[in-house]
Amino acid sequence: PSTPSPRRAGSSGGAGGLGADGELDGGSRPTAHFPVNLFVTAIGEGVMSRDTPPKVQQRLTQVVRKVPKEQNTSVEVADGGTADLKMRVFVVNSEDAKAVGDYVGSHPTQVPAPFVVLARELRMAVLYDPATLDLSDASVADRLRKQAKTRAVRVLREAIGTKALGVTLAVLRGHEGAMAPADRLRDHLSARTEPVPLPDLADPLGAAAAAAA
Repeated sequence: PSTPSPRRAGSSGGAGGLGADGELDGGSRPTAHFPVNLFVTAIGEGVMSRDTPPKVQQRLTQVVRKVPKEQNTSVEVADGGTADLKMRVFVVNSEDAKAVGDYVGSHPTQVPAPFVVLARELRMAVLYDPATLDLSDASVADRLRKQAKTRAVRVLREAIGTKALGVTLAVLRGHEGAMAPADRLRDHLSARTEPVPLPDLADPLGAAAAAAA
């Protein structure tokens, strides 16, 4: 995957995103971007509050238990050494992202927090070849989202490992509150975001890509 250049998004002709190359078959060349906005959280050391509604608690329990292999990783921390980290990466408008975000918003002072936010909205863009990949096929869109999520894990690992940002083990485990990691990482991630062309919304394929953001 390509490494995004350190340039802030801001072009009126594009949406900001951290780039990743789509896996393409037959030597085809990627010419378009599939944008995905991601909500990234990690599992902290706190216990969910007893006031959590049963249905919400059930969903959040699944968030904790069903960690995909590629999101179960290790990171270097600012206070030395490495730490195991269970990330969860969701499309921002998904039910899981909403459940975690709502819990964090309704328990802002809980320490340690059961979830910590690494990025509220991480803009990713996967390069793909519209001549060979049909975004109206749900499996194709899912494949591109998965690539974006995998790239997001790498981007966050690199950012957390930047010692100057001060992301310590205690911060990752929720001992400084749920939003402490995101607060430390926000500017660094923004500086790595570069503008990418927006899909043509008059094109049904472009509309499908925009809807995934």
